[in-house]
Amino acid sequence: MQQTVSWDPDFEAAVARFQESAISAQAKAESIHPFDRELFVSSLREQLLSFYTDIQKGYEVLAHTVLDLSASGVTLAGMPPTGKKSMKAVKHLFPSQEAIDKFSDEKFVSKWAEEGKPMYEALGLTTQAVAIMYEASCYLLKENRDNDARASFRLLLVLAPHMADFWIGYGVAQIRLGQLEESIESLERAVSLDPQSLQALLLLCRALAELNRRGEAEARLNARIDEAARTGDQERYELLESARFELARFASQPKPLE
Repeated sequence: MQQTVSWDPDFEAAVARFQESAISAQAKAESIHPFDRELFVSSLREQLLSFYTDIQKGYEVLAHTVLDLSASGVTLAGMPPTGKKSMKAVKHLFPSQEAIDKFSDEKFVSKWAEEGKPMYEALGLTTQAVAIMYEASCYLLKENRDNDARASFRLLLVLAPHMADFWIGYGVAQIRLGQLEESIESLERAVSLDPQSLQALLLLCRALAELNRRGEAEARLNARIDEAARTGDQERYELLESARFELARFASQPKPLE
């Protein structure tokens, strides 16, 4: 049963920020606490285990989506529309066979995992290519093609697990598909990578409330409200207060029968 998400983030704004935030997000990932960095490296190893399955499914969905949008005249992350369906137009979204073959080398994999670099860099993909796939994934969410969106964001997380926006998109798809436990884990990652993201926080609180964990959601919001009050951030304080009211209203609504 599809779940309604009342706090979906504005993904178009995030797409516009992507190329700038990719660099800063990577720097942030490299400077996190050693314990969190170990979790980050562990996550990369886990991503590698499911790499081929996710690559196949995600690329299948995204290639068709990008082709359809481009053929219909849509410009994606600076890529001019083709006006026709041609695999040559999306060739730059796919890694070369040589780049893929590197991951069969144990020494290369170990070095890559320890460095903590995103896979898209190791595969030789450009930032623009990832941005195009991100914009196509956002389109799938907006069209309520939630299973396809989930597969697409899963691919993006394989390619660049340090991007909070990717975890947010993945979490939204999971909420809509009723995968609430999984969505909480995804949104926790997003909050960890970008503690200032209201989108990630509100979606996390929404998922917690959906699972009858309202107390945890309220504690999260209250902590951020107190922080905003201490720092004198009036705009953020008012937004969080409004979110607390919305959370209380959402939590009081009767849940639909499965």
